[in-house]
Amino acid sequence: MKQREAKEKLNLCVFINSDLHFRNYIETKALNEAIRDRNVKYILSKNVSEKNRQKIKSETIVYVENKIRYRLHNFLFDVLMVKNKEKSISFKYRIKRIYEYERKGQKKLKNTSKKKLWFSIIKAYAALKGMDHLIRKLLIKFNPFDKILEELEVDLILLPSSAYESAGIDIINSAYKHHIKSIVLIDNWDNASSKSIFWCNPDAYCCWGKQSKDHLRKIQNYKGRIEVIGTPRFEIHRELVDKKEAYILFLGTALVFDEEKVLIYLNNLIQKDKLPSRIDKIIYRPHPWRQAEKITNISKLENVEIDNDINRLDWNMDGLKRGIPSNKALKKSIIGAEIVIGGLTSSLIESLLCQRRVIALAHKEKNNILSPSEVLINYEHFKDIDKVHGLHLIKNLDDIEGLIKKIINQDVDRNDESIQNIISYTDEKYSQRLKKVVDSFSK
Repeated sequence: MKQREAKEKLNLCVFINSDLHFRNYIETKALNEAIRDRNVKYILSKNVSEKNRQKIKSETIVYVENKIRYRLHNFLFDVLMVKNKEKSISFKYRIKRIYEYERKGQKKLKNTSKKKLWFSIIKAYAALKGMDHLIRKLLIKFNPFDKILEELEVDLILLPSSAYESAGIDIINSAYKHHIKSIVLIDNWDNASSKSIFWCNPDAYCCWGKQSKDHLRKIQNYKGRIEVIGTPRFEIHRELVDKKEAYILFLGTALVFDEEKVLIYLNNLIQKDKLPSRIDKIIYRPHPWRQAEKITNISKLENVEIDNDINRLDWNMDGLKRGIPSNKALKKSIIGAEIVIGGLTSSLIESLLCQRRVIALAHKEKNNILSPSEVLINYEHFKDIDKVHGLHLIKNLDDIEGLIKKIINQDVDRNDESIQNIISYTDEKYSQRLKKVVDSFSK
C-alpha cells in the first residue's frame, strides 16, 4: 500500500461505537470545529440507535460486529489484564470483583462455577508465552475493516473510546496497515487505568488531564503523542449558574453498595432538624448503569425524591440497556444542590466544576468488596483524591452531619490545581483544543 501524502485539507472519518459516545461527541458538537470545511465520513456501530444514525447527514457506514470476533477480543483484553495485573491496582480489583466474588441479588455476578472455569482458562492463556501474540495475529490478519478503509479514502480517523471496544482496536490496526492516522479520544476518567492493556495504539491519544496522561505513560507504557484536552461531557458547565434550591443531591454508583442505608441516615437528619434549616430534602440520582436489577426503594423516606431524569429509565432490565441519561438534566440537578454527596464517581468531579461542595463516601460495609472503602483503595484514579480541593472524604457516616455544617458556606474554586490535574478545564473549549490536534496532522 502506497503511503498517503499529507494534505492541507484532511479527509476525516469518525467512528462512533455507542449511543453514549454519540451523546458525548455528536450531540455536544464537540467535533464540529475539527471537522468543519473537511470531507467527513462516519462509521457507526449497529449499537448506535436508528434514531441517532438518522441524525448523521454525511456518508455513513453501519458496522455490525461479528459475535465470535467480539468475544475473542474480550478474551484477549482479559488475558492481557491478568498478565499485567501488577501494573495497576485497578486490574487486580477488576479480577477480584468480576471473577472471584458473588453477591446475592446481582444478576451479573451469578454462576460462580462457570466464572471460575472461565477465569482458569484466562489465567492459563496468560501464563503461556506467546499465546496472546497468536490471538493478536489472527485478529490483525482477518480484520473486517481492511476492506472498509481500503475503499473509504480517508487520511485521519477520530475514535471516541472507553478503552474496551473491540471494533476500535480493529479500526486502529487496519488504519495502520493502510497508512491512515488515528486519534483516540479517551472518554472517561478511569479508562487508561482500570480496563486492560491497550495492545494496539493510535498515532495520538487525547485525554482528560495530567493524571490520565500519567496512566497512559506508566500503566499502558505508551511513548507516543498525548494531548490533554479534557472531556466534552463537561463543556456544558462552562457558564456557571447559581440556582441552589436547598437540597442535597445524592449520587449513586455503578458498583453496588447500600445506598438505602445512607439515604435513611440523611433522611433522619432532616427529620430531626440536624441539618441547616435551608436543606429540606434529598434528590436521589441512582447511577444509570447500576449493577443491580432494581432501583433502591425510597418509598418510606419522606424527604427523599428520585431524580426525574433517572426515574424514567426501566430498572427491570440490564443496566446497559436502560437508556442514556441527559447531560442537561444532570447539570440541573447539580446546580440546584447545596451539597453533593455520593459514592466515588466522575459526577463528583463534574459537581466540583459546578463549584458545588462535595462529600465522597468512603465508609466500610461488612462483607462487601464493593463497599466505598474498598473502591477508594482499589482504583488507581482515586489515589490522592483526599487532596482534591472541595472534595471531602467520609469514612464514618456519623461524621456527615458535622461535615455538612462545616463546609456548607465554603467556596469551591474549579481552577484549583488538584482539580485540573484530573480534568483539564481551561478557557479554551474542548472543540477548539481538538481542532488544534487535528490541524497538526495536516502539516
